[in-house]
Amino acid sequence: MKSIETTSTRIAAVTKEEWKPFVERAIRVSGFTDEDGQIIKEAAPHLRPKLDEISNLLYESMLNYEPVATLIEAKDEGVAFRTKLKAWLGALLSGKYGDKFWSWQWVFGLILLKNKVDTAYFSIAHSRLSVIIIKTIFEVFSEDSGRRVATAYLNAMSGVSSVICKSYQREYQAAIADAGLNAAIINRVIKLSVDNKIKNIIK
Repeated sequence: MKSIETTSTRIAAVTKEEWKPFVERAIRVSGFTDEDGQIIKEAAPHLRPKLDEISNLLYESMLNYEPVATLIEAKDEGVAFRTKLKAWLGALLSGKYGDKFWSWQWVFGLILLKNKVDTAYFSIAHSRLSVIIIKTIFEVFSEDSGRRVATAYLNAMSGVSSVICKSYQREYQAAIADAGLNAAIINRVIKLSVDNKIKNIIK
């Protein structure tokens, strides 16, 4: 079994060449395009004045999830977390989706894994954020323009979610391998367990 130090070194040594192919594939699967980014970039000046409102609504909803609330309060990071959340949302609504933006979505996935945040919660937070932003979009834009901007945003958020989830999954699998566990055996056990549970549920 590899040491924790060896594993930490591998994680620290992850380079752009290693994560970027996964990011590109995740974006491709999501359907997000450069045109979507351009639409959001053009809409950004109109949405920017709403950034505080969007950030506060999302922050309040996140506090409803106990593990996240506990994490924020335990480290006394309420103010710092709000600042980081606002910066992340500002980047998301800017339409400027370069390597730096996507690398931070990858890092976000690692942070979720490190802090044991359930991916099911992330899906809920993603949906909640989409509701907040789309509501805001239709408050700011006409129906036709709003539909165009909302579609572009949903495509962008699909790309973001794909990258975050891929980062989480890949690092989890890598950690299993680094711990010396046999992934093939684990997958076989999962398959057998899942098959039995499905049979019991639908019988």
